[in-house]
Amino acid sequence: MHNLFYSFLIILTLFIVFLITQFIKNYYFIVLSEKSNLLTLISFYVIVIGGFIFSVGLLFFRRWIYAKRKKLLLSLSIFFLGIIFIELYLHITYKRPMRFSPHQYLNYIGTPNYRSADGLNMHNSLGMRGKEIIMPKPAGRIRLAILGGSTVYEEFVKDWKKDFARQLEHELKQAYPNKDIEVINAGLPGWDSWEDLINLEFRLIDLDLDAIIVYEGVNDVHARFVRPNSYKADNSGNKSQWVIKPCLVLLCLKTVQLITGFDSYNFDFGTPTYTHPVTNDYNAILDMTPIEALEKNPPIYFERNLRNIIAVARENGITVLLSTWAWSNQLPDYAASLHYQKGFNDLNDVVKKIGKTKNVEIYDFAVEMPVDKKYWADGSHSNSEGVTLKAKLFANYIMKTNFLDTIETTKKKEKSL
Repeated sequence: MHNLFYSFLIILTLFIVFLITQFIKNYYFIVLSEKSNLLTLISFYVIVIGGFIFSVGLLFFRRWIYAKRKKLLLSLSIFFLGIIFIELYLHITYKRPMRFSPHQYLNYIGTPNYRSADGLNMHNSLGMRGKEIIMPKPAGRIRLAILGGSTVYEEFVKDWKKDFARQLEHELKQAYPNKDIEVINAGLPGWDSWEDLINLEFRLIDLDLDAIIVYEGVNDVHARFVRPNSYKADNSGNKSQWVIKPCLVLLCLKTVQLITGFDSYNFDFGTPTYTHPVTNDYNAILDMTPIEALEKNPPIYFERNLRNIIAVARENGITVLLSTWAWSNQLPDYAASLHYQKGFNDLNDVVKKIGKTKNVEIYDFAVEMPVDKKYWADGSHSNSEGVTLKAKLFANYIMKTNFLDTIETTKKKEKSL
């Protein structure tokens, strides 16, 4: 009986340690692989080592534990009964909406009318981050939309009122007090030029847009790190159908969701199931170096998607502003690696080439955005200070080039046809 009780405690301890470490490893798999978050790494190893030390400690205190077994069992019983009661209560009263929802053509979209638990983030009825879009568009309003992924959605800016679109709108309204200007956030984490094209074709055209800004980069680089025979026009080598991921055991607990703010439906951003995680260890995955993968998988589909975005926009009287994509090599994550920087430069070269051949306005934002760490949450995403600067730089470019006048000229030509 003594050995059975003691074995149960050791197995229970090791099982709890296993669950916690799996949670940390899976949730922070990018952070851990890049070793960019020291606190997360320390907590990971402290839990692992601490759990095993505790298990070994049971060997030395087994007689005392066995002597107190009745009190310990009573305490554990009360604790677990309390957890069960709280779980039952939360399952009835605590509901968190999904931030993303499946879509028949886009794979996934932002959940319409989503509200975050802290009230800082929200989607409108179309699932786009921000306030409701008035339709039909008020007379005289200039309506722009920004297309892109998480660097447009601004994943690291919790308050929707401080995202890129909102701050750009604010800057433009200050610069043009006599104009009615609206900027729509049409980006979503994980989206690349494939989703941008589909989103424009099936959803944005109906919003009576005057112009679009295309700001896309890192996700189209991810798409090229696949084996050459999997590099296809439909991006199936990089992404599979969006699914609601099953939660890890710990994340299934409503108690954990309430305390941590995580939930199984929004786990890992709810983005598509990628064929492999973002990592610097592509050699093992691809059987070639990442530089070789980039050379064998040139950005032909990114270029095609951009050309088609321009064609669709022009056919519908929408003016296009292309932008190069900025990153920082000052933080220790994948954006600082040589192969990702080559990928970013490849895409920016495509943007410049298409802009010239298609006579589309190009803003070389990558040249102007500082790489200083104070503006970046990681190598790809701006922090709040960086987003504010990004909005100012874009607004300055729009003012300097009289881009709004170009929009109005395009509209006049459209009406005369």
